[in-house]
Amino acid sequence: MHGEAGIVALALDFGADGRLWVCEMRDYPAGLDGHGQAGGRVKVLRDRDGDGTFDTAEVVADALSYPTGLLAWHDGVLVCAAPDVWWFDGHGGRRRLLTGFATHNF
Repeated sequence: MHGEAGIVALALDFGADGRLWVCEMRDYPAGLDGHGQAGGRVKVLRDRDGDGTFDTAEVVADALSYPTGLLAWHDGVLVCAAPDVWWFDGHGGRRRLLTGFATHNF
């Protein structure tokens, strides 16, 4: 799934409230600077007027390395961004839940 030029949306999930959470890798494959600078982000999209079309897209987290998976949970989202697993609430709150995962393939 492609959005803006050069951005790859890797994962998405709908929350129970209808919000759409999206993982984007703006840095794939070599980083924003060509040398691995993290450029992944998570956005939340909302349909504010109920017409079935998303009206707003807000960046919830930026400068993530390898954001490859997410899951809407309660009032926010769990995000796999190696080496970490994060919790973002969509209002600026964040918490690193786990860390230490590999960032390379063998």
